[in-house]
Amino acid sequence: MDGAFVEAAPAKVNLALHITGRRADGYHELESLVVFADVADEIVARPARTDSLTVTGPFATAAGSGEGNLVARALAAFRGRWPEPAGTGLAVELRKNLPVAAGLGGGSADAAAMLRLMARRSAAPIPPAALAEMALHLGADVPACVFSRPCEMRGVGEIIHPLRTFPVTHIVLVNPLLPVVTADVFRRLARRDNPPLPPLPQPLTRPAQLGLWLAETRNDLEPAAIGLLPVIGELIADMAALDGCVLARMSGSGGTVFGLFGSAAQAHQAAHELRRTRHGFWVAAAPVITPRHWQNGASPSGALFARGPVPGWRRLGGRRVVAGVGQGVVSIRCGRVSYSANSERLSLTMASKPRPTVQPRWVCVSTEAPTE
Repeated sequence: MDGAFVEAAPAKVNLALHITGRRADGYHELESLVVFADVADEIVARPARTDSLTVTGPFATAAGSGEGNLVARALAAFRGRWPEPAGTGLAVELRKNLPVAAGLGGGSADAAAMLRLMARRSAAPIPPAALAEMALHLGADVPACVFSRPCEMRGVGEIIHPLRTFPVTHIVLVNPLLPVVTADVFRRLARRDNPPLPPLPQPLTRPAQLGLWLAETRNDLEPAAIGLLPVIGELIADMAALDGCVLARMSGSGGTVFGLFGSAAQAHQAAHELRRTRHGFWVAAAPVITPRHWQNGASPSGALFARGPVPGWRRLGGRRVVAGVGQGVVSIRCGRVSYSANSERLSLTMASKPRPTVQPRWVCVSTEAPTE
């Protein structure tokens, strides 16, 4: 696309979601294992005299294109904070391929994609901490969507721990095209002080490990959502009965149900069966985006990034590398990166001892302080 900037906004799926408390301000504390499927909305932006937003695609009407759209809000927030690096106006097209109010983080993923796109085209480095803070102000799910890779999410969504490894899996999504209002689901919760997630296996590399761990977890919003929309329970039963399904569960606050599969063939066959038995429902099959996308040097759709090598890298004891804030962002080649708000620096824990000549080209940033 000549002159166009393109950014994908992959679907967010909560493989497990535990509600562990409620804060004084009314927000709920949660713990969640979040992954992203390689099925996405898409943002296409072209230089223009002024900013504009057009929404296209099968779910354009439900998404809306007014000032309340999270993409428009993300663009306005970025320009308000960094007017010079933001550059000229943009004619933004949001291609809405994912259902709305579906538990897939669609609006949050779209906003995160807009932030990534703006950071990528910026002429000046964008401080990762400030961008992470902006993401949280846009919505609790936006920080995780900025990464769009497997991660543990805690707090109200502001504590993000990207996973270094994740098994190759495939996911099937089915949605009855009936919206579920998140606030209504939370109002119907029987308990808000549920047990936390069990510790994840380290390293998490095999589908069997993931399946055993998931068997000990829940989506605490699922019973309340089924009370509002009973077809969700039917879809979970349908999905669980399909050959090769490791786990069937609701994502987020619903009403999308996912099934986890070990192979692409099983996932696509399951999607075929659901399309045959559930006419008019939205069905998709896709691989789960894994950290391996990053290790291969590619920048997956979830990467929050700046172009070019990171200047000023230095080695500490052969295991830790430090750079100033804003010198680089996202996609990992050789380790896990965390951002420490207190020390205002980026620190990269290397997965293996690097050669002295190696300089990471991209850096991934987390809002969780590094462990020394």
